[in-house]
Amino acid sequence: NNPLSRQVAMGLPGIIRALENGCNAFLDQSNPDWQNTFPMVYNAQKQSLTLRELVNSYGNDLFAAYLDGCSVVMNHVDCLSAETALLCEDMQQTFPYAYANAYLTPPLSQAVSAHADDRDVFVVQVYGSKAWSVYEKVPIEYPYGQEQVGKNGLAVPTSVLEGPKVVDTTLQPGDVLYIPRGFVHEAKTSQKEPSYHITIALATFDWALTGQLTTLMRQVLDAQPEFRQALPVQFGMRRDYANILPEHKQMLEERIHRAFEVASQQITSETIHNYLQQKYEWHRNKSRPDRVARVTAATAEKNDETIGGVQMDTWIARSSSRGKPQQQRQQQHIRKESAETLSSILNSVLNDKPIQVSQLLPVVQDCDTICDLTLLSFVRTCVERGEVVIVKR
Repeated sequence: NNPLSRQVAMGLPGIIRALENGCNAFLDQSNPDWQNTFPMVYNAQKQSLTLRELVNSYGNDLFAAYLDGCSVVMNHVDCLSAETALLCEDMQQTFPYAYANAYLTPPLSQAVSAHADDRDVFVVQVYGSKAWSVYEKVPIEYPYGQEQVGKNGLAVPTSVLEGPKVVDTTLQPGDVLYIPRGFVHEAKTSQKEPSYHITIALATFDWALTGQLTTLMRQVLDAQPEFRQALPVQFGMRRDYANILPEHKQMLEERIHRAFEVASQQITSETIHNYLQQKYEWHRNKSRPDRVARVTAATAEKNDETIGGVQMDTWIARSSSRGKPQQQRQQQHIRKESAETLSSILNSVLNDKPIQVSQLLPVVQDCDTICDLTLLSFVRTCVERGEVVIVKR
């Protein structure tokens, strides 16, 4: 019943369920939080695809993106996976609130470049393995969103990447890594093995004193008409501060003094406590209905490694027809390093005689970029394209 153990035990079946749920939610624009929750896809060059690029290449099919060598990031996966929903709810017994993102990375890949986050995170390795590096030097202490190096055009200083590491290890299923806010980190997968990890995020930037004071001071001062008045236009308009009239300077100094006096009288540690209670409760209530719904729905979901009707023990055969007409097929994208091996399945392995998907594993074992999930995703797309049929046994 331990939520962490349940999260790790979800294995490949749980990953597939989360991806299927992600596919269904991908184009659900009826969700008011849609833009913040739809999955992100990173290509082999570690570039995030735009929504238009995603839809044009893969539709809402995250498995097709994975087959093409892309890494899939499912934001707020606590609303897509019952196991993660339970883990986040459990974390909130200790922390104000928590949410999770999931990272699915193919073999020999890196989802995103080295970067720092504006929050503290716990990395939970669920499936496969991943080599992690956390760098010792912190470029910006306790960064806010606009200060996250490695994101939004803000480069990671070379001195950080060339300096020592505080963590240099490979996480295996069940391992947990804590990365404090501001520490630069990156992770890579090895050959033949994908990685699926959950990042439990604690939004510590939102718990900082500066943020609480900024909000509360605005509330307190806005309640006083005096502080709503516009300042004399000389402030900001005069090139030289010395040219502003002395009486205007004195007036502003007195107003600033009164503002801090009013704020110090009304903002106390108790005020901040009560404000944070309301904020934390709002965040918990916002996510809880979706999490409860996901846990409830999970009881009716099959616990198997099925992708679109395909699983490892599924019997398949090459279609006797040529599949769907070309104009009805969506272009099949396959990672370059895997394409030749996977194509050989269609060209030389499959025939009219049924074969189990698991029996194809020896065919792909020498390709370092193919794993179980790659094979399942490939067979699934072939079935959808009419090139392969499922045989009932």
